[in-house]
Amino acid sequence: MSGGNEEDQLAQCQAYVQRHNIQQLVKEAIVVLCIHKPDNPVLFLKDHFEKLNEQRAQYVRRLSIAVEVFDKVQTVQSLR
Repeated sequence: MSGGNEEDQLAQCQAYVQRHNIQQLVKEAIVVLCIHKPDNPVLFLKDHFEKLNEQRAQYVRRLSIAVEVFDKVQTVQSLR
């Protein structure tokens, strides 16, 4: 009975890892870590992931602006 629960948990974990592209994120972090070989790898990884997070936030902001512009263009075109 508990085996089924463990299998469900494993399946949920695998789905989470795939959905969030965790394997690629970790792989890239390890590659960058090996290239730079910092004295403090934990701090380096912290900074690395903070930069990734900021890049993602900038992308989302730009995408949001692009959608707003597109919507305004569509509105103007529909008024013609």
